[in-house]
Amino acid sequence: MEMEMEVESLHQDENLSKKGVLSYLSLGHVKFASNWRTLLFGQALSLALAVGGSCSATLFIDCEISVPMFQNSLMYSMLIVYLVKISIRQYTDKKRAIIDVDNSFHGNDKEGGDGRDVRFAGTNRLPFTPLKLRGQWWYYFILSFLDVQANFFTFLSFRFTSFSNITAIGSLAIPAAMVSSRFIFSRKYRMLHLLGACVCLVGVSLDIFNDEEHASNDQDYIGQSGVQDLSGSNLDTPPTFPRAVHGDMYAVIGALLYGLNDVLAESVIMRHGNTEFLGMLGLFGAIIGFTQTIIIERNQLRTFDETVQCTNDKKWALVMIYSIIMVFQYVGRGKFLLFSEAALLNLSLLTSNLWSVLFVIFDEKIVPNSTFFVALFMILSGVFIYESVPSPIENDGKILNDDEHKE
Repeated sequence: MEMEMEVESLHQDENLSKKGVLSYLSLGHVKFASNWRTLLFGQALSLALAVGGSCSATLFIDCEISVPMFQNSLMYSMLIVYLVKISIRQYTDKKRAIIDVDNSFHGNDKEGGDGRDVRFAGTNRLPFTPLKLRGQWWYYFILSFLDVQANFFTFLSFRFTSFSNITAIGSLAIPAAMVSSRFIFSRKYRMLHLLGACVCLVGVSLDIFNDEEHASNDQDYIGQSGVQDLSGSNLDTPPTFPRAVHGDMYAVIGALLYGLNDVLAESVIMRHGNTEFLGMLGLFGAIIGFTQTIIIERNQLRTFDETVQCTNDKKWALVMIYSIIMVFQYVGRGKFLLFSEAALLNLSLLTSNLWSVLFVIFDEKIVPNSTFFVALFMILSGVFIYESVPSPIENDGKILNDDEHKE
C-alpha cells in the first residue's frame, strides 16, 4: 500500500513537471475554496495569537512590565480544568460500572453497561493520583517542557525586537513541523510543498537581514527602519530596539520549538484525544512555568504593583485577557490538529502578521518600511504555493480517537 502511494506521488510530480508549475498553481484557488472551513478556523486561531501577542507587547511597552512566564503559567493553570473533566467522567463511569455489576448480579441487567469506562480510561496512571491516562505521563511532561520553553523564548524576544518581526520569524515553525512530520509520521512532501516552505523562509531571512543591516549602522536602531510617527509627535518617542538581532534569534528558537512540539502534540492527540492532552499540558505546564517564574521573574513580580506607568487594573486586565485568549488558542490548536496537520496549522498562523501590522499602525503609531511588506508578500505567496497541492495527510491517512468525537 505504501509503495502504491509512493508511485502515485511520483506520477503526480511527473504530471506537475509536464503541465508546468505556473499552470498547476492556477488551480490553487480551487483547493482553497474546498477547505474554507479549515482555513477560516485557522484564521480565528491566527487572530487569537495576534491579540495575545498584542496584550503582551502592550504590557511591556506601555507598562514597562515583562512577565511572560507568569502570564503563560496562568494560562496553563486554566487548562487543568480538562483534567477535572476527565476525573469527573472516570468517577461517574466507575459508579455506573458498579451499578451495572450489581444489577447484573441481581438479574436486573437489561442492556448491560455501556462500557465507556473501559474505553475512556487508559491503562497508565498519573503518579500519586487515581487518575488513569491513555498516554505516558512522562511523555506529557516532555511536551509541556518544550511548549513552556517555546513560549518563553518567543515572548523574551519582545524585549529586543519589534512585534512585526517576531510574528514574521514565526514562519520558521513550518520547516520545523515538516521535518518533524517526515521523521515521526513518514510523511512525503511534494515539490510544491517544499517550494512553498522555501519561499516563506526567504521572506523571513529578508526580514532578519533588514534588522541586522540597520542595527549595525545605527546603535539607536528602531525595530523597523523608516519608522514614521503617525501622531505627529517627536520622532524619538517610538520604542527603540538596539539589540534587535538578539531578539530575532530568540524568536527563531521559539519558532523551531513550536514546530517540533506541534507535531509531537499531533501524534498524541491522534492516539489519546485532545481532552487528555490539554489537561496534562496544563498540569505540567503550570508546574514548570511557575517554577521558572519564581527563578527568573520574581523581581519583576515584586515590583508589579509599584510601576506607575499603568494602573493596576490595566496591568491585571492585560495579563488576564492574554491568558484567556491563549486558552482559546490552545484549545483551538488541539481541535485543528484533529482533522489537519501541524505544518498547515503553522502556515495558517502566519497571517497573524497581518493582524499584528494593524496593531503596530493603530496602537504604536509605527509604519513598517517597504522591505517588511516585501517579506510579508513572500510569506503569503509561500502559503498559497503550499496549499495548491493536496495535503500530505491525504496519503498517510489520519486515525482519530473515537472518544474525541463524543466530547
